[in-house]
Amino acid sequence: GLDAGEVRFILSLRAIGEGHISSIEFRTGVIAADASVELDPASRYAVTGDRAPHAYDKGFFTTKLDDLAMLNDVEERVLARLGDPFTMAELEAAIAGLERDGFERSISGETTRLLHWLASSNYRTSFPSSIDISERVLFPAVPTESRGMEDARFVRFVGDGGEVTYFATYTAFDGHQILPQLLETDDFTEFRVATLTGRAAHDKGMAIFPRRIDGNYVALGRHDNVNNFVMTSTDIRVWRDATVIQEPKRPWELMKLGNCGSPLETDAGWLVITHGVGPFRQYALGALLLDLKELNWAVAGRNKSKLEEVLAEMKIEAPIEVLDSSDLASIHDAISKTNVLITTVGPYQLYGSDIVKKCAELGVHYVDLSGEPGWMHYMQEHQSVAKESGARIVHSCGFDSIPSDLGVFFLQQKAMEKYGSPFSKVKCGVRSMVGEFSGGTAASLNATLQSIRKDPNMINILMNPFSLAEGFEGPAQPDGNAVVYDEDFNQWMAPFIMAPINTKNVHRSNKLLSHLYGKDLIYSEMMMAGDGDKGKETADFIASVNPLMGENVPKPGEGPSKESREAGSYDLVFLGVDETNKMQVAVKGNLDPGYGSTSKMIAESGICLLEDCADLPGGIYTTAPAMGNKLIARLEAHDVMHFTEETV
Repeated sequence: GLDAGEVRFILSLRAIGEGHISSIEFRTGVIAADASVELDPASRYAVTGDRAPHAYDKGFFTTKLDDLAMLNDVEERVLARLGDPFTMAELEAAIAGLERDGFERSISGETTRLLHWLASSNYRTSFPSSIDISERVLFPAVPTESRGMEDARFVRFVGDGGEVTYFATYTAFDGHQILPQLLETDDFTEFRVATLTGRAAHDKGMAIFPRRIDGNYVALGRHDNVNNFVMTSTDIRVWRDATVIQEPKRPWELMKLGNCGSPLETDAGWLVITHGVGPFRQYALGALLLDLKELNWAVAGRNKSKLEEVLAEMKIEAPIEVLDSSDLASIHDAISKTNVLITTVGPYQLYGSDIVKKCAELGVHYVDLSGEPGWMHYMQEHQSVAKESGARIVHSCGFDSIPSDLGVFFLQQKAMEKYGSPFSKVKCGVRSMVGEFSGGTAASLNATLQSIRKDPNMINILMNPFSLAEGFEGPAQPDGNAVVYDEDFNQWMAPFIMAPINTKNVHRSNKLLSHLYGKDLIYSEMMMAGDGDKGKETADFIASVNPLMGENVPKPGEGPSKESREAGSYDLVFLGVDETNKMQVAVKGNLDPGYGSTSKMIAESGICLLEDCADLPGGIYTTAPAMGNKLIARLEAHDVMHFTEETV
């Protein structure tokens, strides 16, 4: 038994024997009330345990092979023969089938070795419960760790239901390369060993937090071998999302920086003990205090001095990352340090393609303000890569097209709740819009016009309302290019300059939502001008003016004044009609729609993607299928815009 104030502990040790081979062993002891430590006597004997293979998860196995750049045609042929899960015996049989397929041993031999190498890294080791814990030694037993099991970092992990599991990360070393591994045990009698994967599961030094945070597993890491990161994941074996929390800046940490183990939860935050190595190879200890409820963010751009001026003007302190969209190394360096990239740098068809590609490759989430459907159509080529990496890429997270996309989503949900089915015809009417266009918007239009001259197919993409719907073609849609009198709204309607992008995004959302609105959806957007002769006159005037063409078009970098931004507003209505029913909802917001409100929309979209969408698979999305009601709740809670049902 223990006296009052005493705590019993298990201590893991790195043991090094002949040949400098590392293994893991344990000691027990008691910490007294006065903080003195007493170790229990250690046994003179050692037992290495009985090893047995796992049943393997095919999807995870495939991901790890790809992560290690080992996935080729031969391995894919082997994997195609396997069930899910599969055993080592089944893997052996699938490998044996290569010869029957005509593959020579000279070709398949290296593949066979790699498959065995990875499969053997996932196993179970058990000890008799009767032996003392100091006798239990986790000794290298497979090829991947033949030269050592190093740097085990154990943590007592408490699940959401109060259940306790002991996790440890360690580094398997075969004399040539390292492999990050996960140990799991409930009783220190049976240990389950699995390989870690994902872009952030590289190098040494991962340490798992003692509980989930906001539904996610969290860990410390140093996958770039330079900086300390915080990583999050819904699967403790797969780590893709990582954010820099510390860079080496002080002399004593310039050569190497890392953590000393799992954080300790205190009333003030998470206490992290760090280690650093200086120029003279002298180790030193440091400490960090983390509050994961606080959002870590940085600003990025190609000109550091201008970013410093902006931060000084706004009286904001934030890290600065240099990101030049024309420099692939710069893009990789900046993006690899974050979980979500929020980009407002357009025209995207000039400055955004490599950034989307790199986010898809690295598993970094992405939001933009793109109103460029031709470019967005071509960015769908990164869909499969984003799905594989887990990157959630969401276009059009500003005034184009959040009010339209979420307005239709909100209306159709109301219709299904009340009538049991969606409306097949939805009309958006812009009731009012007070704001100014920016030079960036004009530049995007000009870039699109230039692209039409270079790409003959671009005009077809721009003219097709379903060009973003991944091959789906629905019924004929209203063109919205002429003044018309609408019998449902009972007033004259004029063309709306943002309809070409908004309508395409609504149809893409419908496709991604498995045609939640039906495959026969007809959707239009126009500006409401009023009834009678005055309404006709107003509609004709709106139709005759293009604010993005002519001599007074704002230049890139130019836009409305602070007073104009704060005086802006918008009010859009969405009317659903069918043979028997009619319903109308409104989406209203304050501030200039293209600046004041859009900046809030894209910020909330990025945060929503990071904090509220952990279960969303990787892919290329619009806002409704990606975030839906979660984003609506955020926009309303932070007074960005409001969604209401109106009486028709």
